Amino acid sequence: MSAVTKSAFPNSPSGLKLTEAHNLSLKLSWNVLSGSNGYLVYNKTTDKYYFTTANSINVTGLTAGTTYKFCVKAYKLNGSQKVYGSASAYLTVSTTPKD
Repeated sequence: MSAVTKSAFPNSPSGLKLTEAHNLSLKLSWNVLSGSNGYLVYNKTTDKYYFTTANSINVTGLTAGTTYKFCVKAYKLNGSQKVYGSASAYLTVSTTPKD
C-alpha cells in the first residue's frame, strides 16, 4: 500500500451557496475544485452525507421552515479509496415555511 502524502489531498471547495430554496428541498452549489474526483456534502443538522461528482446538489426530503447547516469536502481517488480534503466553511440555510 502506498503512503498518502499531504499533497494528495485536494483543497477546500470555496463559494458554497444556496441557489434555490423550496419548502422541502434546497439546491446548493460551489466552485469547481480542479483535480478533485467528487464531493461530499454534509448536513450537520440531520447528520447525513451526500456524494456527487458535480459542483451542485439537490437536497430533498427536508422539513419546511427548518434551518440546516451544510459544508462540502472535495475528494481524490487513490486507487479505490477516497482521500478527502478540508471542509468548507458551514453554510446556514432555511427551507421555506409551509403555506
